Amino acid sequence: TIWISTRPYDSILNDMKEEFANFYVKHYNFEPLTTDSQKEYLKSFWKQSVKVDEKFFERFVNELFILLNDNMKGDFLGLPLHIMLIGINFQNTFVAFQNTDTSEISTEQRQELLELVDLSSLYDKFVRLKCEIHCKHKGFSNLDTEAGKDIFKESYERCLKKSKMLALDSLLDGNELKILLAETEQTELKKY
Repeated sequence: TIWISTRPYDSILNDMKEEFANFYVKHYNFEPLTTDSQKEYLKSFWKQSVKVDEKFFERFVNELFILLNDNMKGDFLGLPLHIMLIGINFQNTFVAFQNTDTSEISTEQRQELLELVDLSSLYDKFVRLKCEIHCKHKGFSNLDTEAGKDIFKESYERCLKKSKMLALDSLLDGNELKILLAETEQTELKKY
């Protein structure tokens, strides 16, 4: 038995189906995490490093999820990696709000959360965190050195390029991609 996994991009799935058409292949899909599972994952993630007040957690996360779901498309929060990245990005905010000793999230705090959910900055944070995780996974644990900064920068630029190419692939059909991308870029896209 061989397991092959990929992101759910149509072009990749279609290429894989064509490539393995002569083999007996079972196709499985993973279901996104439920909202309750997302909350439980986030709570256990934060509990590893900070104290979590259950009542405040529920209020904070409900507000955060509403804002994120209003600004994100699809099942963004359904992926464990994305929940982890949300956890990393919003942990300090959660702790600061939790330490205000109020039982409700104030209008000012809600506004601050809304500003933190800005898609552009959130996306940049995600890409940086993914690159940092990738670099550490590859054995580059000290990214503060000059060599580490160079490795991170190279990884970040490569990750951005892949993300942009995959975004184009998910937004445009094959004919539009042929018009927009050079042949080398089309070949490169198939590798992703």
